[in-house]
Amino acid sequence: MFRNSRKLIGVAIVAIIAFACKKDKEAPASERILGKWQLVQNVYQYQSGGFEIKDTTHGTADDYVEFKNDGTVYTRIDGDVETFEYKILSNTSMVLKGDTGVITKLTANELVYYYQDDKIPGTMERIDISLKR
Repeated sequence: MFRNSRKLIGVAIVAIIAFACKKDKEAPASERILGKWQLVQNVYQYQSGGFEIKDTTHGTADDYVEFKNDGTVYTRIDGDVETFEYKILSNTSMVLKGDTGVITKLTANELVYYYQDDKIPGTMERIDISLKR
């Protein structure tokens, strides 16, 4: 009897350790992105020939980007209010305003995204967006 009790205790300890070490599965980007984010900065770059434009907008307390679960984004940046569609393709890819870009970081408190268009030879257009909660 004592021998069976030791076996049961051993099995119980192994089960507890196995379940305690189990990692929680991270929610997909389509869930983690939802809600209101504050704009940290928005960097627009354009290059063509030897010509280059770089414009950086730093977020204020009034600037935000809000992702809704119906695929709609509401933004207020630099006083301009805009609504458009978005679609999460994967944990690292998103379509925003019809352009497919890269999610380089998505945590509970930080979202970093960029879109780059260099389809026209000799030109490059890039938008980098940093958000925080």
